[in-house]
Amino acid sequence: EFSISSSLCAHPEQVHITVAVIRYTTPLKRSKEGLCTGWLSRLRPEKGESVPIWIKPGLMRLPSDMNNPIILIGPGTGVAPFRSFLQERIFTKRLSTAASPAATLELAEALAPPGESTSESSQLSSLVVADTLSQCRPFPSSNVLFFGCRYASKDYLYAEEWAAYVAAGNLWLSVAFSRDQEHKIYVQQKLVESGQMLYQLIERGARIYVAGAAKQMPKDVRRAFLEILERYGRLQTEEAERFLTDMERSRRYVCESWS
Repeated sequence: EFSISSSLCAHPEQVHITVAVIRYTTPLKRSKEGLCTGWLSRLRPEKGESVPIWIKPGLMRLPSDMNNPIILIGPGTGVAPFRSFLQERIFTKRLSTAASPAATLELAEALAPPGESTSESSQLSSLVVADTLSQCRPFPSSNVLFFGCRYASKDYLYAEEWAAYVAAGNLWLSVAFSRDQEHKIYVQQKLVESGQMLYQLIERGARIYVAGAAKQMPKDVRRAFLEILERYGRLQTEEAERFLTDMERSRRYVCESWS
């Protein structure tokens, strides 16, 4: 199963997925490849090859209020559903405020994948940034994304798209590149660093969404939010746990993970 990583509002006749091809070497030095991801990578649409798909509802739902803050934590391919969330929000908001042909073209360019710009004047390739551009803003937009990967130069998924959203003021972004320096940096550390801002968003009714591999990350992210609640909400450990549990029960904190 793969999460849909595009919005029908932005791409009416398409369904995008975000796939990392699994390749590894066994202890006996034999090269192996993921059965499904390897098969997908070898498909040739230009030869008429297609994929049968079945779509089922996911666990996550966007708030109906476009101004309700959302905090998205998606390391690696866990960012897939959040790309669809952001496209949905940005596309809907922009169409509701500007319906001119120029605005529609500008929006289409911002949402176009690299190499598929709708005009020759697109400057997306010059907008590849990490988290420094967004963090210079005094307060984030209602869309906050924490992304993590190993190397900025190798697996920074959708870098140009995030950069375009940041430049337009539609996204506040923080990225953890775990292997680009001697000490490893993960998204949970970035969360704690932005703790005061995140607590203010939680007070404003923010919803928190977490997606990614079901190893240590979901537990570490939850622990980071407990620390934020204790430090900036001045809650005791038991109070912070009850607060976060209530958020989970009311679907204000949703985690979707896989092994």
